Amino acid sequence: MDHHRNEDNSLLNFEQLPDLPADFYRAQCVWFGEELLICGGSHNNQCYSYHVSKRQYKEICSYPKEVTLYGHTVIICARSESKEKDRVTLLSFGGGPYGWSVPYHTMLMDYKSVWSKQKSKHKNKWVAFGNGTFFGENYDFGGARALVGGTDNALLFITRSPRYIEIVDLKTYKYIDNLKNNILPISKDNDVFYHCFIPLSTHHFILISENEIILIQFHQSTHAFEYHILPTCPTLKFCRSFAYVYFNHQIILFGGWDFNKSQCTDSIHIFHVKKKSWSQCNFTLPFPINGSAAVFNPFQFAVHLIGGKNDDRENQSTHFFIPIKKIVWSYTTTI
Repeated sequence: MDHHRNEDNSLLNFEQLPDLPADFYRAQCVWFGEELLICGGSHNNQCYSYHVSKRQYKEICSYPKEVTLYGHTVIICARSESKEKDRVTLLSFGGGPYGWSVPYHTMLMDYKSVWSKQKSKHKNKWVAFGNGTFFGENYDFGGARALVGGTDNALLFITRSPRYIEIVDLKTYKYIDNLKNNILPISKDNDVFYHCFIPLSTHHFILISENEIILIQFHQSTHAFEYHILPTCPTLKFCRSFAYVYFNHQIILFGGWDFNKSQCTDSIHIFHVKKKSWSQCNFTLPFPINGSAAVFNPFQFAVHLIGGKNDDRENQSTHFFIPIKKIVWSYTTTI
């Protein structure tokens, strides 16, 4: 295997956009319309919208002071009931007993675009469930991942430490009981957190934790999970907290934290879903980083890389942009 990569050209492949309004580590980001929504990060309760055409940021709101963010999760769970094109419902949850106790939160935001030209009295804010519901009390949600799937996209699939996959009904926000085979077939020394979890379809998903990768199928009629073990990636062993996107049957991983060497990585890995094979880009990230967020921009067919932490363990305010074709059409090394 040839490890040589053209690191001198790495900066030529990435465009640096205006810095974030604040440093962000393990930010939670979602794409909505022409906006990249940044919904807090570890120990940063601020939320912002970045408008891709205007190349500007606007503040959305802040999480309540009593909420501590540490490895939380944010997803788009539904379009707004008002059916306005500039509104969407966001779901945020997190908390756990890891390290020091982080209070649990489960909150919704009826987000209306801060860029809307229509005058409105609507105020964007995170609101706790009225009945005091918290997802998974006594569970460890640090670095959990979630996605929407199932029939009519009415189910929330959550993967979390140590090796669990669980389901919340998005119509009732209650856990679905009597799941079959919901312990992930991952090595016991491979805790599932700060991992990759992406949908291939409404009932098929892929999970990557360190160097292990599994295809997950959910049989909704029987509430049963089925798994298929896929080829491992040796260069990702001991690596977590990488950013990731899915595009055209390829999962692209950016950077990460090598906890065996106690250092960040600048590598870009690609898993080819149809070929069931791994490769590595022959150029690198602008610098080694972990805990950044990657978001696919469907308008410009590009990836945004948001914040992270460098090898000096400093949180970053960087915002990089790279056309997806530079990655998928680049020279790669088969792993």
